[in-house]
Amino acid sequence: MDRVNRDELIRRYAAGEKNFAGVKLGGDLSGIDLSGADFSGNKLDEFSFERAILKRTRFVNTRLAQSCFDAADLTEADFRGARLSYANLRVTNMTNADLICVKLT
Repeated sequence: MDRVNRDELIRRYAAGEKNFAGVKLGGDLSGIDLSGADFSGNKLDEFSFERAILKRTRFVNTRLAQSCFDAADLTEADFRGARLSYANLRVTNMTNADLICVKLT
């Protein structure tokens, strides 16, 4: 499995790559714009996406237990089947986010 740190993720995203499904991510993802990225099927437990811009981002079947999304913009994000147990969603914009079959426990 490909391991990508924050700087490499930002570089690849800026180069036009959006599909990070199956990529093992490392580092804090707070405050960056990853709109339209696909993190489907990843294990991102205890990650920080605080203040991140994640519009139309896909988290389908992604594990996000205890992750922090404080003040993140998740407009139209796709969380179908994701696990958000104990995730922090304070002051998070989830306008039109798809939360079908999301697991909260």
